[in-house]
Amino acid sequence: MVDVKIVIEGGVLPHANVDVLTVSNSEKLRESFYKLFTQIVDPSTFNLIIEMGAGEKNACKIFKQSAEKKNCCLLIDLDDNAETRAERLANFDLENYSDVVFL
Repeated sequence: MVDVKIVIEGGVLPHANVDVLTVSNSEKLRESFYKLFTQIVDPSTFNLIIEMGAGEKNACKIFKQSAEKKNCCLLIDLDDNAETRAERLANFDLENYSDVVFL
């Protein structure tokens, strides 16, 4: 079965200094994205992996590492109007991944 990974900006990465409730809420956010995507695409046809990337820089870093190994896409906030998409991609050095980065 094919793995498809989506790295999403948001949540926090689990570590010892984070309140348990914050980690739990990040897991709920990941689960909610999974439910949203599986309403459109049948998850029995492939293995959908949702990974929360915390902040945008960290999400981009995780995405770049994963994109070289497997099918992966990135979902981050545009934080501006659509005309700034190319500039945003350039700021994160994502121009080569523009077809699998969604803002």
